[in-house]
Amino acid sequence: MKSFHWIVFIGVICLLSCDDGLFSNLKDPEFSIEFYDGTIISEEDILFYDSSTCILFLEKDLYISYREYKDENICVLSSEFSVYVNKEIIYKGMVFPYLFAAMAPSPIFVFRDIHSYGHSILPIECYFDSLDFRNDSRIISALEQSGLLSHGISCSIESIQVKSFDGNSSTVTCTIKIKNNDQRSYYIIDPDKMGDEYFSHYSRGLYFERLDADAGYYLDSRYDPAWGKITLDDFFLLPGGNEVTYTFSSNKYDRMSDGPYYCSFHFRYKGVEVELDQEDGRIWIGTAYASLDRLVLKLE
Repeated sequence: MKSFHWIVFIGVICLLSCDDGLFSNLKDPEFSIEFYDGTIISEEDILFYDSSTCILFLEKDLYISYREYKDENICVLSSEFSVYVNKEIIYKGMVFPYLFAAMAPSPIFVFRDIHSYGHSILPIECYFDSLDFRNDSRIISALEQSGLLSHGISCSIESIQVKSFDGNSSTVTCTIKIKNNDQRSYYIIDPDKMGDEYFSHYSRGLYFERLDADAGYYLDSRYDPAWGKITLDDFFLLPGGNEVTYTFSSNKYDRMSDGPYYCSFHFRYKGVEVELDQEDGRIWIGTAYASLDRLVLKLE
């Protein structure tokens, strides 16, 4: 009986000491994405995953094949993908090689806006909160254990003031707080450096929805060529674990009146103008959402 134990023990040692290829096959990959054409993203291909924006950053460019998908007599190119943890499917989705106006047929999807994000960034989006598995606890745990998880930044609305005049417009002054939830330093777009009107236009401003009526109010802004293009001078370096507060204003909002509103704001940067990797930090890209469920306006 004792000799049998030794034989089993020696056999296990022999298996574990075989070449690296055999050993890697014995260990299942923790996190992976597989596309319909057989292309696989494994943990070795991932730079990091930002859980705040659900954007996957890859080590190198990704190229996949697409097939035609017919939706209401419109042919759309698409590719299905599945997200796995330990070979268990967590969710499925569809990826499209470009933006289009129609609603994606899958609740979880990727629009490959390569003009904004290039080929190595996958912004994974979802239509419905009830079907949102992008930050499933198994995914977060696997990526965290592999050192591939980032938490990005968060944005909150601290205060809002609205003034309406006799004309058709309102002036909105908003204070937001941006917090860096990671240890790395991020460059974030800076409203003070960009100027209030350019920043408001770029972020698309705040959106107000009347709670007691079917009415929405937007920023009505047009791009001014004098603003030029975004450069590194338009960014602020936010150290890891730190936060910063900004106040910005615009008089180009639809005219509002007293009453209760839902309000939302998107702090965003798509990353087309500036190299993402900088010597002392990284350019943050994505969209950080902030909202107030109920804001009662008493206009001055």
